[in-house]
Amino acid sequence: MLAQYGMESSLAQNASFTKAFALMSPMAISPFWTLFITSFASTVGVGEEYLATNPMLDSWVVLLVSFLLVVFTTLPNLTKVSRPVGLAAKFLEDKSSYVIYAMMMMAPYIFRAESEAQQAVVSLGLFDIPFSVLLMVAFAIPYFMVVMTVRYFFDIMIFLSPIPLLDAFFELTQKGVTLFLVVIYLFFPFFGLVLSLLMFLLALLLFKRAQKVSNYFRHIYVNPLIARFFGRREKLVSEKLPKSLKKQFYRPVLAVKCLTGRRIGKIGSRKFAWLLKEGNELFLCQPRFLRKPRVIFLNTDLSGRLQLSEELYHYILHDEQNELRLLLNAQYKPHIAAIVAELDLEQMGKVGLARQKEYLRQQGKKGVDAILGMFSSGGISQNKGSILDE
Repeated sequence: MLAQYGMESSLAQNASFTKAFALMSPMAISPFWTLFITSFASTVGVGEEYLATNPMLDSWVVLLVSFLLVVFTTLPNLTKVSRPVGLAAKFLEDKSSYVIYAMMMMAPYIFRAESEAQQAVVSLGLFDIPFSVLLMVAFAIPYFMVVMTVRYFFDIMIFLSPIPLLDAFFELTQKGVTLFLVVIYLFFPFFGLVLSLLMFLLALLLFKRAQKVSNYFRHIYVNPLIARFFGRREKLVSEKLPKSLKKQFYRPVLAVKCLTGRRIGKIGSRKFAWLLKEGNELFLCQPRFLRKPRVIFLNTDLSGRLQLSEELYHYILHDEQNELRLLLNAQYKPHIAAIVAELDLEQMGKVGLARQKEYLRQQGKKGVDAILGMFSSGGISQNKGSILDE
């Protein structure tokens, strides 16, 4: 009898693992749409028991909020004019997917304080979460990072294409594929697991290239656009400096986030890094998860005096031999004069952003129109070569 009970418990755990893994693929394609479909299925009682009794999904509030989020993130992606805003909204949606998935997996144990019998549990304050659930939530982090990066890469490629209706077609196709994967998850979870695994393996093949393009687009276009909408302003010593670097650099006079345009030392091309100055010493640092950050001492590695080139949407900090190439986005425009002084840069030419703003002023564009104008599909498409080949 004990053997039979143990076998039933093992099968139950395997079933939970299968369902959790099968849900990752639709969540990675369209998180808000997946949340809406699963919440609708849970509310009307469609699908397997875990979904129907999930306290997070079985809620009209979650259903309504997820529907509004779907509308907010979908409509801007249907036309090229509003696509920059849509890509920024989709970036925020992707960031929220980690929390949404974790809540969907842990909600039955948090809100009902129930844990499956014979499962190893981990105590989180007042709640006991099965170790298998925490393991799936942990695995979802690299899964989402890989698949979403590749999907976002295709979003960018569609946006850069000259075909007008391709944006709407691709967005609706994503929604259709997500709906298909959720239906598979509801009624054929094992098949959904296989599809999720295949999607992850295929995404791994494209991840390196997709990450470089996505990092560039995010750094140069998306982050400044989000900052403009939310009124966020960067500082000369950024408040977003990671804790691992704060422990190593106590009083930096300069700390700006940048994107590498070339490999330098062990820091690869198109990787996010931090340019820091403490005293008279200049460093390029790359934070790493659960490891010490990479730190390159630039004072001895430069091939001459630093120069600052200005592009339409960003600034390029480089040395005379172009061995060092760092990209600063438009968020640092108010601090360019201070950066020039701190780094003793050569005199700059005219600012591309200033020319663009003057053009918009002459066209009478203000507010949101001005923001959309600065990050229009036409202007970004003209920079297509840099996006793909920087």
